[in-house]
Amino acid sequence: MLPAYQGLGLGRQLWRAAMHWGSTNGADYQLLQTAAGGASDRLCQAEGLTDLGFVCTTTV
Repeated sequence: MLPAYQGLGLGRQLWRAAMHWGSTNGADYQLLQTAAGGASDRLCQAEGLTDLGFVCTTTV
């Protein structure tokens, strides 16, 4: 994200809009992939989401 847009709560607004859309449209669950320890990971923790663990990927 560009520095001018950081800290404005845009990620939180997008996440909450996605959660609202999912619940309105009958989703049983929603899954979000983040980089461990990154801004999106901290947002998920602040929103009370459950961590399902880590997956390690390797580019060949």
